[in-house]
Amino acid sequence: MSDSTSLSTLADHLTGSLSTDPDILETFSTDESVYRADGRPLALVRAQSVDDVVATMRFAHEHGIPVVPQGARSGLSGGACAVDGGILLS
Repeated sequence: MSDSTSLSTLADHLTGSLSTDPDILETFSTDESVYRADGRPLALVRAQSVDDVVATMRFAHEHGIPVVPQGARSGLSGGACAVDGGILLS
């Protein structure tokens, strides 16, 4: 199954949005930390409900995809920065 087909399956289960737009992913890929790795995420999920979080986590677990939870992305430790091939969960 290709990434786009897999992500379409995830998108079908969300009330929030899923984006793979490179410009949007770049915007959401970092927090306020100075020293960080430049990870390239697979997608961004903007959860609108607990069900969106559950669907994202189940999907990621089934496909072995790392998930980076994000809040305001104002942290200084790099904890909200993207990892290669991961899903950003905002």
